[in-house]
Amino acid sequence: MNKGWNFDTKNLAQNINFLEAFNKDVAKILKKEIKAGANEVAKASRRRIPKAGLSNWGAWTFSRDGRDLGFIGGWVKRGIVVETYRSRNRGATVAYGQRVVTQTPAGAIFELAGSVSESPMALAVNAVHPTKNYPRTLFPAYYEAMPIALKKIEAAIEKAKKVGG
Repeated sequence: MNKGWNFDTKNLAQNINFLEAFNKDVAKILKKEIKAGANEVAKASRRRIPKAGLSNWGAWTFSRDGRDLGFIGGWVKRGIVVETYRSRNRGATVAYGQRVVTQTPAGAIFELAGSVSESPMALAVNAVHPTKNYPRTLFPAYYEAMPIALKKIEAAIEKAKKVGG
């Protein structure tokens, strides 16, 4: 269900793997600081979420399985978070990074409405919140906040070098 944007940094997995083996404190600092950098994109995406998706898109419980698909801006904003993803092979980290995702069903609908189909709801969302790029808030937030996020991530790597050295 989570739709999001990944942050990948060259050789980050190998560096995290090395640090966790030899200096857990530095690894912990680095991971925390990298997450703070990725959070800049999450904040930019939250700023783009409207109070209401559509004028009549309030409480909405899906009849088949009871999922809450209602759009309340505050709930959708709280559902935009930074997640860590990691892949290991034989105990060694082979992929590591952060992703910004929307965890609420309403957030996922808002982000992607109109990207695949021309349903009546998709047409209505596009009429009120037009976009050429999907996901609707995550895509522009990525480009808006990446310069700040990269500076924070680079500073985190430098900080880790100083603490570890």
